[in-house]
Amino acid sequence: AAAEFRDDTTWLALSNDVLSLSAAAEFVTNPRCGAIATFSGTTRDNFDPGDGGGPRAVVRLEYEAYVPMALRELQRTAAAVRDHFDDIRGIACFHRLGAVPPAESSVIIAVASPHRQAALAACAEFIDVLKARVPIWKREVLADRSVWKENREFFSRPPQKGACSCKALTLELEDQAASWWRFCAEGGAHIVLRATDQCPETLRGFVLRLLKCTKRNLQRSVKLDPSSPEARFRAVLAECGRWSTDATVPLEHFHPRVKSVLEDTGALLPRGKPARASSTFLNEVLREIRPLREQRRLDVPGADQCESACTLEPNAALLACLPSGCVGPTICIEIKPKWGFLPHGPWVTRSVKRTVSRFRMHQQLKCRLGERARESAYDPLDFFSGEPARVSVALDALAQEPQNNLRIFVNSEVMFAAEIGDQGCASFADALEAAALRARSDELAARAREVAPQCVRHLAESHAVRGILALQHLDSIDIEGVMHVWHRFHELLAKGEPPGGVGAAAPPRSRADVAALSLRGCAEILDDFLIATAAKDCSLMISIAIRNDGSYHIAEAIVDLDRKLFENVPEYDRRDREIVAAFEESKSCDRDSSPIPQTMK
Repeated sequence: AAAEFRDDTTWLALSNDVLSLSAAAEFVTNPRCGAIATFSGTTRDNFDPGDGGGPRAVVRLEYEAYVPMALRELQRTAAAVRDHFDDIRGIACFHRLGAVPPAESSVIIAVASPHRQAALAACAEFIDVLKARVPIWKREVLADRSVWKENREFFSRPPQKGACSCKALTLELEDQAASWWRFCAEGGAHIVLRATDQCPETLRGFVLRLLKCTKRNLQRSVKLDPSSPEARFRAVLAECGRWSTDATVPLEHFHPRVKSVLEDTGALLPRGKPARASSTFLNEVLREIRPLREQRRLDVPGADQCESACTLEPNAALLACLPSGCVGPTICIEIKPKWGFLPHGPWVTRSVKRTVSRFRMHQQLKCRLGERARESAYDPLDFFSGEPARVSVALDALAQEPQNNLRIFVNSEVMFAAEIGDQGCASFADALEAAALRARSDELAARAREVAPQCVRHLAESHAVRGILALQHLDSIDIEGVMHVWHRFHELLAKGEPPGGVGAAAPPRSRADVAALSLRGCAEILDDFLIATAAKDCSLMISIAIRNDGSYHIAEAIVDLDRKLFENVPEYDRRDREIVAAFEESKSCDRDSSPIPQTMK
């Protein structure tokens, strides 16, 4: 077994081997019991995603678990079942990790009791609570792709109050919990805290995402005037199942369009639970972390306050520790990959946009405005190319000029980043080595030259990289075309068109196509653009751990895929024009100041 707990009446195990139902039944057999209830969950050989294409062949299921926490949660589950039912004399539960082919068991449960009613009910409750509580992740491998599947029960348990309880859908963080968390990172929308060793064991390995009370965040979460364009836009999306009223839950956690695209690429998103923090908890946490935050973040009005509603998520920096057999420190690379393709099509009127990546153009503007001291050589087109040589070039460029696009963590502590004073390294491998040395990990420092190419090869084939790029490609008509749709949407609102209507069958290619769009069609195109805009600014976490045999386990996750506001579409258009114009002007100046070629004299 990968891990197990066993005493006279309870046997719980996580195993990479084939499970035995007879062994579980034999363990709980008791002459005082007249009933043994068993459950065996097996892999089906087919799966119907409900898209009209019929069932797909399933090759296998693959399970990963955060083993220490999973075993603890199994013990808590067994104790809770015993408390709930009288006369439970024996419990056995085995859960398989790794690959499970069709017809083999992934989980086995056996419960013994003097009477059948208690045994049957306890067995059913055990599997329900296991799915709701135990941190085990399942990937469904089909013939043509793989999909990470969520345990739906995990998100449907009723709320429960308490200083800290992971049993329930809503985690209540009361005053005394403030000392359990440390500052981890901060973005425009959220502050991220990581659990310390002072946390209860059920919370270790998690992070807490606090939503800041900035004006932009409040526009996401407060109740809007129903007659406002933003509210009308959300109402249309709600009609077609594209909107959630819970603005504190990250976009990737509820949006069916996002889930569908990412499932098609096999990308994994850390899933979390809603939580609620007391005002005292928030005040104490924000006071403690204030010295660690960047001044530019503090200067934003409302950034020193957070909403009570927050989200508890697995710590993506520790994802590689989930399987058993991983030892030593974990290194995690956070990358903001940016816009990974060149726009095209009839709406793109500025030819430079078809040949130069948006990131490269924006770098020139930032340097011109004094926001950056020097221009980064990083190009997202290299990062998203799928070619190891080009991915390596991209990572080296990020290491040379990290800005806020590269961070390296060791055991979830930031050890390489611009905000802690790093000015850059000659190569990605050098940056990994610098992070390991700062963390005083000689083992990682010695392996930095091995880890770098492992990371390059992984990223060249990454499901998450493909998933981010697929989401970005939802921007199919560029902001230049989107503005025409935005104006059409407002025109239809002014006419009082109801939210119904036919969706957009295909992206519009002309003004006539735009004029034919319904309110719903406009909303769907605008929503796709806003999802793509979020994907152009999200982060990718690559977590790497060393196995007992010296090999590497690599896990990945997409984070910070935060929703964008409909009302900001004109601002995206203004920024696009500014960036392109500044780049064209700089290139024109370069041509004017360059020497005249000999052939032209």
